[in-house]
Amino acid sequence: LQSLIQQRVVQFEARECGKPCEVTPEEITAELDRIKEANFNGSQEDFDDFLKERKISVADARGIVRNQLQQQALFNHYTRGVRFTAADARAYYEDNPQQFTTPAGRTASHILVETKAEADRIRAEVTPENFAQLAEENSTDTGSAAQGGDLGQIQKGQLVPEFEKVAFALADGEISQPVQTQFGWHIITVDITPKTTTGFAEARAQIIQTQLAQKRQTTFQEWSEEVLAEWEDRTVYASEDLKPETTEAPAATTPAP
Repeated sequence: LQSLIQQRVVQFEARECGKPCEVTPEEITAELDRIKEANFNGSQEDFDDFLKERKISVADARGIVRNQLQQQALFNHYTRGVRFTAADARAYYEDNPQQFTTPAGRTASHILVETKAEADRIRAEVTPENFAQLAEENSTDTGSAAQGGDLGQIQKGQLVPEFEKVAFALADGEISQPVQTQFGWHIITVDITPKTTTGFAEARAQIIQTQLAQKRQTTFQEWSEEVLAEWEDRTVYASEDLKPETTEAPAATTPAP
């Protein structure tokens, strides 16, 4: 019932909006074709089966799509004046530096063996170029061995102390001497990614796109809530038991079956 009420509100508001919110039969057909292509590989038969399973007639489907297109048209109409300028983007960039900074990272790889003699043998022949291959062939840590010894990004406090001490002392690409822990003997190497910052010139377009979309959505949501409040006062129910406890403002969405 709540959904039906919202659909009727959209219809009335689209009519009040006038020409900017008109939806033609051709637009409805084009949207249905897009839905069929995106969800049913363009198969009319599969689409018809989908409608039959859900007991939706073709007329109902066209009505649903019309309502969704009207809702999108209302969104476009009532947010057409919303702007997010380059100056706004600059202010956002300066107020949210953490969003444009990637902290330095450290990825560790290791070769784990049982004895120091085996570790010494591998250390004598290992290089940055053959480290992954030797890990696959020799490491007893089967989980990381399949990944060339890769343990992923590491943080302090996650590892046993002996391993951590060496892993955080290595320079980028450096290979350690054999290190003993409770698990055996490790040969460790690290890949260090330096801290990076995305400059404003590079980030500006994405900031404007993202923040404009959010600003438009907020504007439309506020308008929708006002409209629904007005319509709630004008809506008469056959029984008070049918009245929903709350009515949520419709959101402009991409039509989908």
